Amino acid sequence: MATSQIEVESRVTELATQALKAFCDDISGTFGVDIECEQREIATEIVASLQQRFNKLVAVNVVDSEGLLSGTFRFIFDQEGLFTLGGIIIMLPEERIMSNRQNASAELAESMVDAIGEVGNLLVGSWDRVFSEGLEGYNHFSHRLPAFVGKPWDKSEETMGLAGDEEVFFIPYEMTVGSYPSFNCGVIFPKTIFGESSDFVPEQTTVIEQATQ
Repeated sequence: MATSQIEVESRVTELATQALKAFCDDISGTFGVDIECEQREIATEIVASLQQRFNKLVAVNVVDSEGLLSGTFRFIFDQEGLFTLGGIIIMLPEERIMSNRQNASAELAESMVDAIGEVGNLLVGSWDRVFSEGLEGYNHFSHRLPAFVGKPWDKSEETMGLAGDEEVFFIPYEMTVGSYPSFNCGVIFPKTIFGESSDFVPEQTTVIEQATQ
């Protein structure tokens, strides 16, 4: 029996959190840091309203999806996440990461483009593994490079491929890496990835995941 659209939509939101946990596990095992990740309340909103959540510098990884889930979605990290994960990837000392978080600039963010690209590659690897096992008919994720760093909201269609008035499903998370203060991140699914006629409203799931060394 074919999987219904509503079943696919519900399964995708469930697997998203499992896949982010897998990413946390992978980062933890590779870089020897403890990671905690807590899902927040899923929201349906327009792209422009995300600026209220991410009003400083951000990092955005764009991912193309083929198969049963067909379209493009985005990972987004706030300024603190940008410099924490980017710094972990290139193995900066803790004091340098903290300094970058607190004294951020557009130029400093630009220096993290390659590191954030690698974060995206690791994310896609983790998500590929989880979705290939958990979603029948899933085909492939591919990560676009380079990643975007900066302030995307004035020209969101150019920077992220999303018009300001486009409706999206946003799954937010709070992530804590090691002893660094927590930061905000999330997954942006455009409504069209579930079909032009989708009226899907994701159900909130209460999931708290922790990855340890």
